[in-house]
Amino acid sequence: MISTPAVDRSGDTVAIDGWQLGNYAKNPVVLWSHDGRLLPIGRTTKLWADGNRLKATFELAPATANADAENVRELIAGDYLRAASVGFLPIKFSFSDAPDRKFGIDFSRQELIEWSIVATPANPECLIDRAPAARSGRASLGTSEAAARHQRDNARRRRDSVIAALRAKA
Repeated sequence: MISTPAVDRSGDTVAIDGWQLGNYAKNPVVLWSHDGRLLPIGRTTKLWADGNRLKATFELAPATANADAENVRELIAGDYLRAASVGFLPIKFSFSDAPDRKFGIDFSRQELIEWSIVATPANPECLIDRAPAARSGRASLGTSEAAARHQRDNARRRRDSVIAALRAKA
């Protein structure tokens, strides 16, 4: 889940029926913590509104393409990362007049630019559900085969590092 209309930690809301998704569909990047200076860690494979939720399925980039994606994959698999957050351009909005949301903004129309896997989301309802990926057999969050390959690669790197250190001492 990447967006809901819940009041976020900044006192803002984002209307689900206000999402403009056309441009995002042409470049469906998934970033790490909204950092557009880094290479994308993945791509969205499906994006849809489901009631009052904007949902996405995604694939993380292979470790050979982006080591950061592999780190994120491991952190998600270990339940260390569980959250998502949207990056958007406001199109139509109004300031909240609710006393408990001083300075809050109600976004009624917005263009999705990117969404990110994050450690702390603005909207605490935006959490990653690993079950759909596991049920579909997608390797987006890692499979036992991917985990085994990763373990072999790590073991090979450690071995190569030890060999290099021994050669340097000789």
